[in-house]
Amino acid sequence: MKLQLNYKGEPLLLSTYNLCHIEGHGDYELFPSKPLVLDLSAIAEKQKKQGWEIQGVDERIYMAKKGTVEVTLFPYGRVIIEQLIPDTDEAALDIVKQILDAED
Repeated sequence: MKLQLNYKGEPLLLSTYNLCHIEGHGDYELFPSKPLVLDLSAIAEKQKKQGWEIQGVDERIYMAKKGTVEVTLFPYGRVIIEQLIPDTDEAALDIVKQILDAED
């Protein structure tokens, strides 16, 4: 599925792939239509204030958890979301929006 959002005032297309469905949980992988340059440390600081448990962050990878949801983010914009409830592409997009909004 392809989903669109605004990132820094410009449209950004995300390709969304459902990796699996297990008992109401879903795992997703999302890729931006163009490579991004994300400040993972800045995202981690803001996400922590929003209740995310930061499991690891450096210039190459960001890993966080909130409830059952686990997120892995790469600086060029690839996102892996695991254990997502509800198991929908739209819920995955909402998580990505929260992450990208945290960078601003």
